[in-house]
Amino acid sequence: MVASNSQDVLNNTDSELVRSLTDFFNKLNQNQPYNINIIDELHANENAHSRIMGKLLAYCNSTGEYSILKSILNYIVNVKEKNEFKVLLDELISQNLTIENEKERIDLLVKGDDYAIIFENKIKGAGDQQNQIARYIEKLLANDQKKYQERNVYVVYLTSDEHNPSDQSWKIENGRDYKNDFEDRYVNLSYKSDILPWIKSEVYPSCPIKEELLISALRQYIDHLEGMFWMRSSQQESGMLPKLLKVSKYESHGNELKNVYELLCKLREIQNQSSSLQPEDIVVLDSVKNILENYINSKIRDINIVFEQKSREILNLEYGQSYGNVEIEALLNGSDKRLLFAFPEKWRKALRAVHLEWVNLKENHYVGEGAQEYFIELHFEQNTWKKYYDSVKDLIKLLSKELTISNKSGKTICGISIKAPSLCYMTDKKLYDFLTEAYNKIGSIVVALSQIRW
Repeated sequence: MVASNSQDVLNNTDSELVRSLTDFFNKLNQNQPYNINIIDELHANENAHSRIMGKLLAYCNSTGEYSILKSILNYIVNVKEKNEFKVLLDELISQNLTIENEKERIDLLVKGDDYAIIFENKIKGAGDQQNQIARYIEKLLANDQKKYQERNVYVVYLTSDEHNPSDQSWKIENGRDYKNDFEDRYVNLSYKSDILPWIKSEVYPSCPIKEELLISALRQYIDHLEGMFWMRSSQQESGMLPKLLKVSKYESHGNELKNVYELLCKLREIQNQSSSLQPEDIVVLDSVKNILENYINSKIRDINIVFEQKSREILNLEYGQSYGNVEIEALLNGSDKRLLFAFPEKWRKALRAVHLEWVNLKENHYVGEGAQEYFIELHFEQNTWKKYYDSVKDLIKLLSKELTISNKSGKTICGISIKAPSLCYMTDKKLYDFLTEAYNKIGSIVVALSQIRW
């Protein structure tokens, strides 16, 4: 219950909301087993997910076979139809294997006598570092202790939203581009549509009864991934979300997402402004916020996929013929998103230092009420901007009459601003029209920069 002797007691409306949610959860928990997931509580990051995957792949059964590694390779060959991986089933499985995490910054590396698999984990949506995949490949090709033949190196890219590595990730600056050569030895595995179904249908049912700890770990991991992607039975089958909205009296709008976001904002406000909450109330509010945030993040992940796909389509349609294929790199960090794009035929030398990008899209840009302001800027990376800024400062002055000018991190930048509704409330057509308008407005920057000799 809510305490009544604190200096910042909740008002009656907020107090009633907290009490209703606490009573709801108390009644719910009377009929359900206690819900705890250790991975949830530890807030697993990408490194943690890589370690979990590494421990699973390192499992040897009673006959000495790496059965889970064999299982995922079978999945890649049969479900993802990557036949080139079949040689790993014939050769790698029978070799002396080493499975390493974070060795030379590679998330997960499976090494045999002659074959190696690079696992790059992007479950949290982090963007690729400069030349990332190419650098990892070359580390294996040039390793002093063990050099691998290029044809025997494979890449598995683990994501939550099925996005692929950016083009620059496959390239060594002023050197080799590995993308086409690795087309058959590369596979994208989504945690939502590949890893989770594979663990549930192949790994967990095949786990020997004696492996109690492995079974327990798999149960926790399945539950954690289902929670991340809004697939838990408590989130879906029992209609938890509509019940929470009804109990909270936040079902006034026809749009469920708006109701969820309004309730989430109210709960954040209550926790931020009041210290009069009892420990029981705090636990309940944290649980409700977790459910609401998972739901919202699932919607954000969905719109991010469409946002990137349509951006790629429009930019290449608008500018690709004149300036070469538009290179796009999406950087995701929770609900913050940066979409970087450049025109490598003209900008290749300065691509990582100078590019166009959407300024971080925050939660309000996805689900906030009313019109939001979006901004595309001509961006200079902090460690290299001085080198290139002199080349474009006159251009910025020239463009100042038609573009937004601001000062950020000690450097003057130019760009365009545009107002529109929140992204998750747009139809596909409205999103396409919004992006088309935005990318048309950056035309003067593209044309001007294409004339600069970097």
